[in-house]
Amino acid sequence: MNRIGLLVMLMLWVSACEFLDQEQDNRTIIDSTEKIGELLVSAYPDANYAQFCEVMSDNADDKGPGSREDVRNREAYEWKEIFSLDDQDTPEFYWNNAYEAIAAANQALASIEELGSPQEAQPLRGEALIARAYAHYMLVSLWSKQYNPATSASDLGIPYLTEPETELLKEYERGTVKGVYDNIQRDLEEGLPLLNDNVYEVPKFHFNTDAANAFATRFYLNKGEWGKVIEHADEVLGDNPASELRDTNGAFLTASFGELRASFADTQSEYNKLMASTFSRWARFHASYRFSLNDDITSGTVNAANPSSGDWAHRVLGSEDFRNVPKFEEFFQLSGLNGNTGFAFVMVPLFTTEEVLLNRAEAYIMNGDETEGLVDINTFYSKKIRAYDPAEHTVDKASLTAFYSSSSDLPVLRPFYTIDSDKLPIIRAILGQRRVEFIHEGLRWFDIRRFGLEVKHEKVGVGNVVEGEDILTFDDPRKQLQVPIQAQGFGIVANPR
Repeated sequence: MNRIGLLVMLMLWVSACEFLDQEQDNRTIIDSTEKIGELLVSAYPDANYAQFCEVMSDNADDKGPGSREDVRNREAYEWKEIFSLDDQDTPEFYWNNAYEAIAAANQALASIEELGSPQEAQPLRGEALIARAYAHYMLVSLWSKQYNPATSASDLGIPYLTEPETELLKEYERGTVKGVYDNIQRDLEEGLPLLNDNVYEVPKFHFNTDAANAFATRFYLNKGEWGKVIEHADEVLGDNPASELRDTNGAFLTASFGELRASFADTQSEYNKLMASTFSRWARFHASYRFSLNDDITSGTVNAANPSSGDWAHRVLGSEDFRNVPKFEEFFQLSGLNGNTGFAFVMVPLFTTEEVLLNRAEAYIMNGDETEGLVDINTFYSKKIRAYDPAEHTVDKASLTAFYSSSSDLPVLRPFYTIDSDKLPIIRAILGQRRVEFIHEGLRWFDIRRFGLEVKHEKVGVGNVVEGEDILTFDDPRKQLQVPIQAQGFGIVANPR
């Protein structure tokens, strides 16, 4: 499905045409700062990665025959080499939308240059650079190997596009992961100082300063540059990060199902730093899909014991076959003024205060500052543990070590860097916090890649009898999504299998 028509209101051109197998159209002139600002609305992928990322992870299990069957859901659970054709909630859909977003960012940058780079356009230039960096970051994080300084100079990257498309049937080279990361860092470092939140009517829908710094914490965490993670996190968190966390154990503890869904995508909240409208059916089906959250996964995550000795305040609702933490609300966009068909879409936060805080906690620990890392960990618990009491629920290094030493079923962590044995329990605590906080959102998949975790998916038959299992090993090539067939047709090398 190609929704390029959504861009026609802004300009008559086809974005990333080589990837979408479209013919280039004439372009209207982008001759003002206002038009550039309008164009940048399209510089963010409006596809949702949650369905396939969440279902590929260990946050999904087989509910068995009789549950809702969907080919996209099954293919993600089975880590199929070739996913369904371009449709909502598929990798190919995300690939195409990410390159559409990149095309919009590149056209905005070119138009700013054509206008003579006026001062009033510099914040938009910063936004375009960071939006371009983000879309490429997501692509390399899904279709290439995890960043590793020892191998990234030879690992296959993804095409990094830096100018508008003008040549039909052009072939692309993937380059290397290192090359992609170098380009992302260049765009990020050049774009961040140019941002000005005052130019936006609703900053949460743009790479505002907090959102850009939040992105930087994620990027540098993947590179293992702990000092830079802390530096950018400090810009977001300020002196009282607890005040900007979602009050899971407070106001939301008694909120209704509808109130919880609405709060998740609240653009006025302090905890949401960047919001996106994504074409997706995830809100409609994520609780009922056959391969999704079930009682076993719930028992190992939201209802599991944690080092604070308290209970998670995150609420799991729905019957056994419909377990879910209320987050997503579906909206609908009609495809025509007189039609009754259209597209389902979901508002999602791309960056939150929670992620920034946990990124900083991890960076503190890896940087040797256990005191500050534990402060961040306990700040997180203070808003996420039911009936939180500092005297009862505060954790320290000793309590974390004791908690994790009592378990014999801990996954092996295999990042490219060494985690000292005395730091390992603290890092495990942060990973546990991340898994619970971002359930349904797909972020667990990126932690699985970053730490080289193995994933086991059971296959259930009639009578809910386990008939087998498939294991995604730490270095399984299926952790890199396969390049879409269309893109392979334009010279983009497929991932090895």
